[in-house]
Amino acid sequence: MAIKSPTDLPQTLAGRVQTLREARGYTRARLAQIASMPLELIDAIEGGLELFLAEVNRRRLARALRVPTLWLRQVERDPLALQEVTGLRGQTSAPSLNALDADALSQCPDCGADIHVRTFNRQDVDGKAFELIRARCTKCLFERTAEMPL
Repeated sequence: MAIKSPTDLPQTLAGRVQTLREARGYTRARLAQIASMPLELIDAIEGGLELFLAEVNRRRLARALRVPTLWLRQVERDPLALQEVTGLRGQTSAPSLNALDADALSQCPDCGADIHVRTFNRQDVDGKAFELIRARCTKCLFERTAEMPL
């Protein structure tokens, strides 16, 4: 596949990195090695869990994929711009997310594609335990994050 411009690529960071990696004939492990990055980070990027790269990682990844860093930056999502939900029972822009539990959402309210949901047990700075729930669409840019006290 000849990639001549970023318009030939997916409009998500996950899709773009995966497409460029496959066009170079690299496995995820090989890309991680060439870019001097942990395999877990490559997995998180291609899995859609990392939406914004630190400058050093963006440069390493772009160099390994042999593309300008702008090609990656164009599809990154600034973490400060992500809409956060303070609780799953709170109001969101998608009515189907109200009163949601981690297993209830299976289709994207924006495009109908499958939703990937991950949960993490965390502690805040005061030591209070909470569950972090991330739901993201496998096709479009839909994403929601919620924190639930344990």
